[in-house]
Amino acid sequence: MPTKKSRPTYRQPQPRCNFQFADGRRCRMLRDPRQQLCLFHHRELLQLESSEEIGAELLALGGDFQDPIALNFVLGKLFAHVATGRMHRRQASTLAYIAQLLLQTLDKKRYNIARDQHDYRALIPALNALYGPTPAARPANPGAGVA
Repeated sequence: MPTKKSRPTYRQPQPRCNFQFADGRRCRMLRDPRQQLCLFHHRELLQLESSEEIGAELLALGGDFQDPIALNFVLGKLFAHVATGRMHRRQASTLAYIAQLLLQTLDKKRYNIARDQHDYRALIPALNALYGPTPAARPANPGAGVA
């Protein structure tokens, strides 16, 4: 009975990540077919590339960091960048802590002035003081309350 010789089966090598560590080893994860890196290292590369752009954007929003409203805008942008994956959580938490320290060191008086400039709830009483109350705000029977 003749036996068939089995041919060695060669598997097609899986595409591996091209990231090389500092000691010369390579990442063993499978890479994304559209990229040369695995998803983990590709995300790190995107965060590194966008860090300069994000820094410029946050500095432009913050101005001179003397206005608490501008600091709140910066904190909102930090949240958006972490939520979209453009910034690492550890970097964002460090920047948020620094923003918290900046907010605590601002003078309370300046904070109230800046808050009142952007507080639209104070608009209606100010308009009523200038032009009188609106018809809906006036009492229906002005003499009914007097005995």
